[in-house]
Amino acid sequence: MGKIIVEGDSFDKALEKGLSTLGTDVNNVNVEILDEGQKVKNVVLKPCKLLITLKNGAKGGTSNDLFILDYRADGVYMTVMPPSTGLTKDQERSIIQYINRKQIEGLDKQALFQSIYSHCGQWVQIAPPQREKNIDEEIQVSISNDQMKAFITLFPPLGGKVLSKTDIIEELHSNGVVFGIDENKIDEILRNRKYETQIIVAQGKEPQDGKDGQIIYHVSLDKDRKPLIKEDGTVDYFHLDMVENVKKGQRLVTIIPPTKGEPGKTVTGKKIYPKPGKPKRIGVGKNVTVSDDGLELLSNIDGRVELIGNKIHVYNTLEINGDVDTSTGNIDFIGNVIVQGNVLTGFEINARGHIKVLGVVEGAILNASGDVVIQKGIQGMGKGVIKAGGKVVSRFIENAIIDANEDVISEAIMHSYVQSGGKVHVGGRKGLIVGGSIKATLGIIAGTIGAPMGTSTILEVGLNPSLRNEYNDLKNELEKIENELKKVNQAIQLLERLEEKGELSAEKKLIKLKVLKTRDNCLHRLPVIKARIEELKEIFNDVVNGKISVHNIIYPGVKIIIGTSNMQIYEEMKYVTFTREQGNISISSYSE
Repeated sequence: MGKIIVEGDSFDKALEKGLSTLGTDVNNVNVEILDEGQKVKNVVLKPCKLLITLKNGAKGGTSNDLFILDYRADGVYMTVMPPSTGLTKDQERSIIQYINRKQIEGLDKQALFQSIYSHCGQWVQIAPPQREKNIDEEIQVSISNDQMKAFITLFPPLGGKVLSKTDIIEELHSNGVVFGIDENKIDEILRNRKYETQIIVAQGKEPQDGKDGQIIYHVSLDKDRKPLIKEDGTVDYFHLDMVENVKKGQRLVTIIPPTKGEPGKTVTGKKIYPKPGKPKRIGVGKNVTVSDDGLELLSNIDGRVELIGNKIHVYNTLEINGDVDTSTGNIDFIGNVIVQGNVLTGFEINARGHIKVLGVVEGAILNASGDVVIQKGIQGMGKGVIKAGGKVVSRFIENAIIDANEDVISEAIMHSYVQSGGKVHVGGRKGLIVGGSIKATLGIIAGTIGAPMGTSTILEVGLNPSLRNEYNDLKNELEKIENELKKVNQAIQLLERLEEKGELSAEKKLIKLKVLKTRDNCLHRLPVIKARIEELKEIFNDVVNGKISVHNIIYPGVKIIIGTSNMQIYEEMKYVTFTREQGNISISSYSE
């Protein structure tokens, strides 16, 4: 409130009344005499009228820059002093709000509106005479439409008391605000009162929607088959890593369930329910099982994993619909492999099951825990290697190395090195073995062996090829150890002579310790090797089974080895069988 007009029986009484109404003292106001009044023999004929204005920066008052309210002896008067541009709607509302707060009894609303809208600048009586009431500080509580926020608006005291923190909280409660009240904010408001300004004092808690479920894959399902760029800049097309192998019991997928979310609450205490998360689903395909808790998918077999549609499957067979070449790279699979085309030179297939190739195998490497079947044959070019834990079956074998734990079956074996833990059976129209070396534990059956030109061909039966290889490896190791022992002993003798002369340096002492350790290792290994060699010799001498059967012709140039006995063929023979009897190789008519 900036100024007020007051009347009194005298100047002093009018001034006292004005200062009291403004709530200030004489040092904070400017006083203008509007009417000195008239008094005869202590009888007031006309009151003294003053305009009292607060100085800049001074506080207090019960008037407004837009209007003046004057409580006179004959009534309550009001004059409105609008700016040159007129009153705004907000200014009009502010005046009416102020008058309503003053709780003026017998308020003439028509006179009030005349003072505001039509009699600006004139004094208008708006109520009968009465004492001015002191109005306490007030608040107005409002709640947002979504009930997530509560606001208060403070109105200043008009000569009355100010509100406490407890008063404000009780008022909030009485208006239904019971949750999320910010007491620190209320403290701040009371420290720095801002009147007629809406301030947020309570906030609800937003609900936290649930999270959707997740599928976490523990296997790679996106094999991009990109070739490896080596450090030297060359491209490796052989290792494309196109197959994702899994083992029985291996975890394929973890399913993360959706969450329900956390409920929220409005400032009025109403619970707000969250939106629950959606489950993420994945189908259970072939050879896949669900864990007891339903949160994991496990493989039932060794095989390759594949996602088809939204189902995860595990297959024990990998089928290559074309050649094994730069488009596939090398194949390393935990189960069976079927190749519809050829296997080109330089590539490898490793399978813990069987391998079947419907085309030709070139100078490639095939390694299977089970059988290897090659429908059109092997053209190894001196590079092809086939290893099988079971059988090897191929239409023909040429310039290749074959190592099978069981039988080797073909129509022709040419210039190849073949080892079989079972039989080598070369049948069909040709039934030809020529060149190379064929070793089989149980026997060899063929139609034609060797060639008219006397091509060197070695056939060996009666011994497990792996034992023969072990024997040869042990002989080589024995020779190496004996040579090393010879060198070690010479070194020890030299170092001991230096030690006797007192010329053995600390460095040479360390050398002596290393040499002595090497000698101990050799001496420990030597009897073990010799014992195993003698054991293998006894096994070789005891071999009586194993035969070589020729149901057509065998040519000169062929060497027959059965156990520890051998025979060189110098002339053609037909329909014969070679066996070992009493340490010698005997020849009889053909029999299987």
